[in-house]
Amino acid sequence: MWSILGIEEKGMKIQTKRDCKNRIKRIIELLENEYPDYYESDTRPLTEEEMNDRALIHHKNKRDLVYAGLNIQVIKAYFAQRKKKAGGKTCSHVNLRKYFDAITFGSVKAKHPLPKSFYDELNTFLDSFKVETKEAKKLGQLDQKESDPITYPLFRVILLWP
Repeated sequence: MWSILGIEEKGMKIQTKRDCKNRIKRIIELLENEYPDYYESDTRPLTEEEMNDRALIHHKNKRDLVYAGLNIQVIKAYFAQRKKKAGGKTCSHVNLRKYFDAITFGSVKAKHPLPKSFYDELNTFLDSFKVETKEAKKLGQLDQKESDPITYPLFRVILLWP
């Protein structure tokens, strides 16, 4: 599995890698501010060597997650907190999926696999949220910036409509 993830990761743009690390930083900040007990157990300071290793792409981060012992319930709480935007609108499930992908990316870079239960529980959570997002879209509660754009073929049909 690691070799597959490593191959997929090689195709990532540097900005995408930085975005992943920035998402991890936001999770760490939540742990520090709202779950201080988990902050100590679920994060660790980066060594000087790790911060200077360009291959690890820690960007501006000073800490990283402890992937092997990551508390799934805290991550789900973070996701639940991120579901609603400031104006009460719902964010897209893709937005939360990016945080999931960032944790997976960080785990691969750190060479610390996440437990299978992590994938199982968060995939279940994200699948449920995808349904919630569709409902919010029907009710006009999905943030318009988060809405799926119309496809080009549909756009052409709309333009050619008599």
